[in-house]
Amino acid sequence: MQGFLIMTLVRYRARPEGEKTDAPVEAVEPSGKSGEGASVHLPEHGNNKVEAGLFFITTFVFLSIAAASYVALFEIETPNPQADNMVVRITGHQWAWEFHYPVENVTEFGSLSEAHFPVNKVVKLEVTSSDVIHAIWIPNLGVKIDAVPGRINHFWFQAQHEGRYLLECAEFCQGAHSTMHAVVVVESQATYDTWIAAKRAAATPPPKPVVIEGGVVNISLDEWRILPARLDIAMGANVSFNITNEGTINHSFFIGVPYNVSVPPLIPGAKAQLNVTFNKSVTNGSYWCDEPGHRALGMNGTLNVSAQARVIDLTLKEFTIKIEPATVVLHAGERIIFRVHNNGTASHNIQLGAPYGFVHTPISPPGSVEDTPAFTVDETTVVYWCDVPGHRQLGMEGAVQIQGGGPQTPPPPAETVPGFDAALAAPALGAALALAFLVRSHRKK
Repeated sequence: MQGFLIMTLVRYRARPEGEKTDAPVEAVEPSGKSGEGASVHLPEHGNNKVEAGLFFITTFVFLSIAAASYVALFEIETPNPQADNMVVRITGHQWAWEFHYPVENVTEFGSLSEAHFPVNKVVKLEVTSSDVIHAIWIPNLGVKIDAVPGRINHFWFQAQHEGRYLLECAEFCQGAHSTMHAVVVVESQATYDTWIAAKRAAATPPPKPVVIEGGVVNISLDEWRILPARLDIAMGANVSFNITNEGTINHSFFIGVPYNVSVPPLIPGAKAQLNVTFNKSVTNGSYWCDEPGHRALGMNGTLNVSAQARVIDLTLKEFTIKIEPATVVLHAGERIIFRVHNNGTASHNIQLGAPYGFVHTPISPPGSVEDTPAFTVDETTVVYWCDVPGHRQLGMEGAVQIQGGGPQTPPPPAETVPGFDAALAAPALGAALALAFLVRSHRKK
């Protein structure tokens, strides 16, 4: 089409008088005057008024569209400064979305994260990526923006109806791109506040129990409770309990099986002492006030007696994509705590395989340290890995060697990252070359 236009402009362009042209000419009949021969002339140039009118009309339409577009784009890109608003930082990871609420200091991150927003509130998005280019696409809310490493892109929206909306990655990011989804929940302000409170509570771990190595422990008998409500005691500890009745009626103190020791009922304000050597293991044992009906009203506590756990340091290294050490030597029957160090720039966690199976809470960067719950090793395979989507497949895992046996081989991951397997590259290339050779030989025949 462009070539035809250029040819027309060149062939039928205006020429100086006398220059040869292939353009058709209009013949004019000879005039009636004697002696005058026939003559020809080119058609007139055109109508200047029509051309000027078309030029000004076109210019007016163009400027009108430009002005309307500028106003519309300004309104789209600039939220109402008077509207109630909030800021959310969204970070794309291979292959999950992380939502951080800086004012509330809450982070939501997982294989299928949920982002919560109050209805009718202007949400200002700060979008970036931790690895490769991703793209946020929320069709029902009109959101589409790239997440680029090292750069923050800005966008905003205001949802006017409550509901649940799908967020997808709209930029191919390899591996598990097809599973990189999140859910956007638009809800009332009260429901949103409840969700924030629950996230804060979950992010604040309960205080770790203090293991009693021996010495004096004070016990308070109140109405209707015993303080402390939990005792974690090391195996072999010699403990002297100072027991005080701080209630208004008689109370007693009894430690259950396998110890079965007690003090007689104490009148209000009275004190007693009980010495115990803890040489038998107890898990979720009990102690209580043995007066009739008092235990049922809540005057009891939980007793745990176990060997001290051995602390093993694990380091999550992000840039080399591994956990160190990759092999840990354990002894069947010993108690272990993994102390996990996050040396990366993103959140990680620790999954301990069967038969233990706990998933440790996310360890936020940078340089944070968290302890896993204590566990007792048996003779079965123990495997540990980072359970953030895709991290285990990239090499963040380790195995356990049980003392007295050979190294234990980790089971294959329950879920593999979809994508092209590099191990198939050579066979696929060979098959392609063989097919090309056969086709070429057939053509020669």
